[in-house]
Amino acid sequence: MNRTILMALPALLLLAMASPRRPSTDLGTAVKRLLPAEQHAAADFLLAHMPEGDRATLTPEFLAEHVAYAFRAREAFPWARDVPEALFLNDVLPFANLDEPRDAWRKPFFERFGPMVEDCETAGEAAVRLNTRIFDELGVAYSRQRSRACMSPFETMQEGKASCTGLSILLVSACRAVGIPARVVGTPSWVDGGGNHTWVEVWDDGWHVLGASESTALNRTWFAQRAAQQISDQPRHAIYAASFQPTGTHFPLVWAPSNRSVPAVNVTERYAIREADTASLETLEPLLSEHRLADLLAQLEEQDLRIRPEDLAEVTERVWQRYVQEVTGDERRQAEQENRAIAYDGKTMRYATTTIGEKPEEGYPLYIALHGGGGAPARVNDSQWNHMQVYYRDGVECGIYLAPRGVNNEWNLHWRDQSFVAYDRIIENMIAFGQVDPNRVYLLGFSAGGDAVYQVAARMPDRWAGAAMSAGHPNNVRPDNYAGLAFLIQVGERDAAYNRNRVAAEYGVRIGALREAHPGLYPHATYIHAGRDHGFMDRGPANSTQRVFTDPAAWLEKGAEAPTEEVDAHSVRWLDRQVRDPLPRKIVWNLGTRAHRSGDREAGFWPTDEKGNLHYWIGIDRFDADVELEADRIVVELDDESPTIQVREIGNFVRFYLHPDLFEPGKDVTVQVEGRTLTATPRPSLRVLVQSVLDRGDPRYLFPASVTLHRNPEGDWMVE
Repeated sequence: MNRTILMALPALLLLAMASPRRPSTDLGTAVKRLLPAEQHAAADFLLAHMPEGDRATLTPEFLAEHVAYAFRAREAFPWARDVPEALFLNDVLPFANLDEPRDAWRKPFFERFGPMVEDCETAGEAAVRLNTRIFDELGVAYSRQRSRACMSPFETMQEGKASCTGLSILLVSACRAVGIPARVVGTPSWVDGGGNHTWVEVWDDGWHVLGASESTALNRTWFAQRAAQQISDQPRHAIYAASFQPTGTHFPLVWAPSNRSVPAVNVTERYAIREADTASLETLEPLLSEHRLADLLAQLEEQDLRIRPEDLAEVTERVWQRYVQEVTGDERRQAEQENRAIAYDGKTMRYATTTIGEKPEEGYPLYIALHGGGGAPARVNDSQWNHMQVYYRDGVECGIYLAPRGVNNEWNLHWRDQSFVAYDRIIENMIAFGQVDPNRVYLLGFSAGGDAVYQVAARMPDRWAGAAMSAGHPNNVRPDNYAGLAFLIQVGERDAAYNRNRVAAEYGVRIGALREAHPGLYPHATYIHAGRDHGFMDRGPANSTQRVFTDPAAWLEKGAEAPTEEVDAHSVRWLDRQVRDPLPRKIVWNLGTRAHRSGDREAGFWPTDEKGNLHYWIGIDRFDADVELEADRIVVELDDESPTIQVREIGNFVRFYLHPDLFEPGKDVTVQVEGRTLTATPRPSLRVLVQSVLDRGDPRYLFPASVTLHRNPEGDWMVE
C-alpha cells in the first residue's frame, strides 16, 4: 500500500484493513461468545451461508463486529427498524457482496456515514444522499485504470478509483452500514453489444435502482433502456442480483468466469419497461380537475401515461388550459398583475404599462423597454424610469408598452439574477392572462438599458422575437446565443465614453462573422449614427430617417469616410418586422451565457426549477449535477428532409424536446453524433407534456415527447 495513502487513512481504518487472523476450530461458538443471545440467530445465518474460504480465514472478532454493528444500525435508524427479517439477514447483515477481499468496513462506515443520513426520513432518501456524497468525500471516482475489476471498499478508497463493480460494492457497504437493505446487481453483457455493467439496488418498500456515483434519484439511470432489452433466459444477457444465501443460481463474475460461488437472483423481468397506460380524453378530465399540474407531474414521474397521436392536439390544449386556469386563479399572480410588481429573493421589479390599440386575435405584441441611469441615486433612476415610460411609446401602433424599474441602483440594475426571473414572470403572466402573443415579445433599452439588452437577450433568447440595443456596452457577453434572435445595435459615432462606439461596431462585426459561419442565422443590423454622441434619434417620427453607418467593419477601418445610408432607425418599427421562430431548425447555445432563472431562492416561486437549463427545443435540464457537462457550446441542426438531428458540438449530454411541428409523434428520431447514428422511438407522454408546460409557461413550447443523448460511464453515446 502506498505510504502516503496509509498515512492519510484513519488509524481505525488501517486496523480494519489488516488481514484477519485464522479463526479457531469452532468458529460459531467463538463468535457467539462475543455477542448477546438475541444476536445469535443472525450469526447462525452468516455461518450457515458464508463461503468456505471465508470460514477458513475470518476471525470471530471480524464476524462479531459485523453482526453487532448491523444491529446497532437497526436500532439507530427508523427505516432499519422496519426492514423485514429476511431482508435484514440477506441484504443488511452480510459482510460481502461478490468475491471481493473481506474488509471490516461496517463499524467505520457506521460511524462516518451515520451522521450523514441521520435526518433522512426514508431508506430511499438516505441511499440517494450517500450516493451523492460519499464518493466526493472519499475522493473516489470511476476509472478504467483501477488495479482490478472487483475491489473491496477499502481497496477502492486506497486507490481512489474503481470500476462500476468496485463503486457498487462501496455504495452497498455504505448503505448496509446504516441499515439500508442493498445488493449488487449486474449483467455480463448488454444485448446491444456493450460489455458488462454493475449497479446497486436498495430496498424502500420495494427494490429501487441506483447507479453508483451516478444517480441523484432512485430509478433514474442512464442504462434503463438498455436494461429493458436484456433477456431473462440467456445467461449472458440476463440481469442478476447478488444474494448471500443460496438460490440455485450464481452471479456471473466476468473477471472470474469459473467462480460460481456467489448466489444470485435473476431479476431481468423487473427491468422490462411496462408499457405505460394510455391517457384517453375521458380519463384526462378527472386527472386535470382533481390535481394541480405540479402534483400530477409527481404522479406521472412514478407511472407515465401515453397519449395517442390522434388525441395529441386535444390533450395538449386541455393541459394548457388547465395551466392557464391555475395561473390566473393564483392569488399571488393576480396581485402581481394588479400591482404591476414582481417580488423575488428580496428584490422587487415594478413596472408601468400602456396598452395601445385593439388586441389582435393572437394577442398584443409586448415591448419591454429598459431605462438608463444605473449606478446612481434612486431619484436619478426613478427619473430615468419615468422617462422610459414614454420614450419609445409613440412608436407602438398596437401593443403593450411595458417599462420596468431596475431592481436596484447599481450599474447592472436590469440584469441581476432577480431581474431574469422577473422578466420570465412578467411574460408568463402576460401570456396566461390572455394579453400577449408569445411570438411577438420584444426587448429594447437605452444607455444602461442598452447594456442590459446585450445581456438579457443573450441569456434568455428563446423568449424574444427581437432586441434593440441603443447606446449601451456589451460588457464581454458573447453573441453566440443570438442565433435565432433579430438584434439591432445603435450607437452614436462620437459616443466614446467606455469606448461604446468602437465596442458596438466590433460587436456588430462579430455577429456578422457568426452569420457567415451559420447562414440563415443571426439576423441583425448595426446603425452608427453619424456625428452623434450618446444621444441620437432611435425614436423618430413616422417617415423620418437618420444618417447612419450600416457597415461596422468599414466604419472601424475608415471612420467618417465610410459610406452612410438614410434609414428609419426607430427601434420599435425595426422590431415590428420581427417574429419569433420558437422551433428553429438550427440551434447554437453557448452554455456559459445563461441566466439564473430557476427561482430556487424562493420555495414555490416556479412549479419547476429548470428554466435556465432550457433553450428553444433543447435542454440540459435534469442532468446529473455530479457529472461534468464538459461543453462550451451545443450546436444541433435538424435535417430538412428527415427527422435526423445532426449534433455539431456537444459535451456529455443534451435533451431534445420533440414538437409535432418538427417530429411526427410516435415515429423514429435519428441522432448523428461523432460518426455514430443512433435511433429512438419516443412516444407522446403526458409526463413530458405537463413538464414542458410547467417548465416553459409558453403555448409555443408544449412538447409531448423527448429523447436524451448522453455518454455512459464507458464513454459510449446513448440515446433514449
